Amino acid sequence: MSALRVPPKPGAKANDPYAAQAGRASLSRLLTSLGSIGEWSRKQAKTGDTKRGGEHDKRVNWDNEQRGRVGGGFTLIELLFCMAIVGLLGGLVCTVSAGVFAPGARFQRECWALEYFLREVQQAARHSRQHCFVGFVEMAINADNPSERGLFVAAYVRADGMRGFDNRNPRDSWLRDTIKTESLKLFRSPQHYPTLRLAASLPPPAWGAMARPPVSRYQRLGHPAADSETPVYALMSQSRTVEIRRVIHLHPNGASRVVHQSTAADLVHALEVGLVPWGTPPPPPDDSDEDAPLTTPGTLGLHAAIQINGLTGRLQLYLP
Repeated sequence: MSALRVPPKPGAKANDPYAAQAGRASLSRLLTSLGSIGEWSRKQAKTGDTKRGGEHDKRVNWDNEQRGRVGGGFTLIELLFCMAIVGLLGGLVCTVSAGVFAPGARFQRECWALEYFLREVQQAARHSRQHCFVGFVEMAINADNPSERGLFVAAYVRADGMRGFDNRNPRDSWLRDTIKTESLKLFRSPQHYPTLRLAASLPPPAWGAMARPPVSRYQRLGHPAADSETPVYALMSQSRTVEIRRVIHLHPNGASRVVHQSTAADLVHALEVGLVPWGTPPPPPDDSDEDAPLTTPGTLGLHAAIQINGLTGRLQLYLP
């Protein structure tokens, strides 16, 4: 292989030793520069940063120094902001929890559940064109156990579509034509409301959320005079059958009433299911046929009333 020949400078002699030495020095510097550039390129390729140079690295380091950190973390403002959000969410949860676990919250929920159940029975009576009977009974097998005390509600339907009693002698005809013939069919398993009990008398106030029409004592299920002439017998357990005497008759055309001896053939304008929390002494029953509206709202504490229109079957729940 022949040696690399460097062309002589203009005006220099072809065999000038100084010109040849200068050419070899320039070539050496060029090769050194190329080697340095190649080494730098290889280093950048290994670090994965071939497009960004030292100025970018200096700027990143400067930003980290200005923030006062090198690795990951949170600033004081970010921490305060997160604490504010957590506090706000905690306040909302506490507010909702206070409303759900309030003393009267469960009482109100069970009142709404009872009202919904009565609506279901009404709709079943209208759609199937059958007479339905809804019985209410209070039981306290074990007062300390909520599953063995409270208000039990059972709904039955006459499968043959007949009423099952005669207005002239409702009780005897009911026992003869319905109970003995076992014509009643259970609409659904008895419903249990542990925090409810019937109230004998809830005088309606003249205004406010509980303002409502007065009802005869024969049509207030908590009143002793509201014993129905059409009792039903509910099987509460494998060995316990209970006679239920507080019974509402739901007609397929929407009419509703408590069948009583003195009002068996009469139209009833309204009936009422008065409710108070279990453990609360109910107001004493009165002997008046209808309660006159009070001039001021009563101080009965926590209570509720479900009224059913005797002609149209319109059902409404009253809560204070």
